[in-house]
Amino acid sequence: MTKYEYVARDIEGNTERGTVEAESKKEAAGRLIDRGMFVIEVRETSSYSPSLLTSFEAFFHSRDIMMFCREMSVMVSAGMNIVDCLELLKREAGDEWKRGIIEDMSRDVQNGGSLSEAMKRHKIFSPTLVALVGAGEMSGTLDEILERLAVYTEKRHETREKLITIMAYPFVLLVTMIMVGFFVLSFILPTFAGLFASISAELPLPTRILLGAQEVIVNHGVAVLILALMIPVLIVFMYKKEEYRVKFDRTLLRLPVVGALMSYMETTRLAGTLSVMLSSGIVLDRALTILSDTTGNHFIRRALLLARGDVQKGRTLSSSLRRWGIFPSSMMELMATGEETGELEMTLGKIEKFCRMEADNMADRLKALAAPTALIIIGGMVGLIVFAIAMPIIDTVTAFS
Repeated sequence: MTKYEYVARDIEGNTERGTVEAESKKEAAGRLIDRGMFVIEVRETSSYSPSLLTSFEAFFHSRDIMMFCREMSVMVSAGMNIVDCLELLKREAGDEWKRGIIEDMSRDVQNGGSLSEAMKRHKIFSPTLVALVGAGEMSGTLDEILERLAVYTEKRHETREKLITIMAYPFVLLVTMIMVGFFVLSFILPTFAGLFASISAELPLPTRILLGAQEVIVNHGVAVLILALMIPVLIVFMYKKEEYRVKFDRTLLRLPVVGALMSYMETTRLAGTLSVMLSSGIVLDRALTILSDTTGNHFIRRALLLARGDVQKGRTLSSSLRRWGIFPSSMMELMATGEETGELEMTLGKIEKFCRMEADNMADRLKALAAPTALIIIGGMVGLIVFAIAMPIIDTVTAFS
């Protein structure tokens, strides 16, 4: 059985989109006709179906999203209709993957669908983008919304790139330390093992620890390797469970320096996205729902969902978010002022600018400190290993002298 996508109209003239399984395209159309539908289009499910695009893949196409919003903004502002814009982007697409997605979107719009509906079928477009485009279509301000989205996605892309750059240093440092340790224990230390065994005096503690680690790797290397592989698998398994993921994400936000940086970045994202959505006519509780769907931090997601409930009950957003201690208290005070004066949208824009500046400054400081810190740690580790190996040799030579 092959799955086919269809566009059809019922007796009342309402357009319906969906999928049907059949042996052939003709059989799929026949099944729709038997249901009393007027078939407009039947096509085999595209290999670019959004169900095949995971959020992991979407993460690495943030630049494509940024460029799509910018190019659409320029073309729509110039007076081009949506279909022509998509057809032009399809011709200029650099690879088959992007071309397939844009072609699907173009076909949906040609069949009477809206741009937001076409975007919704592909996971690469976040609920925030889809909701904002939909609001722009309803209000007749799509060109303005696309311009705001272009700026918004560019800023998010810059923030994400900085975060990736910062997180790359600890990862490289960890891998380097593991490789250095494995090399020393496997190739260098065995050369001195016989010499150490011939020394009658008690070996220093650092040397004994090094020899013990080497013995464990030699005698139980397979078990150590299996354990080393099981630990990340176990962490991933636990991270998939909501209760553990919330605790893990909350712990990240409370780390000494990195936690403060992540807090400023999340505040930037929250304030910027809320400002754009509110200015586009999306009500606050709906905006909070969309925000909760787009954040990767589950602790913040829970806080936003509870804040939505508080807002629906009549409480202010600032008072609801303040009790979680996620965002800087000074920013919550500014948000409260915006709510009291009825200028929340403008205040959120100022909060975004301030937090972005603070996050950029912290990121620059961390990047400046990361390289020398990595050198100090790796140098210290190598120095300790050399010291542990040389110490008993020096003691022996001193004793003979």
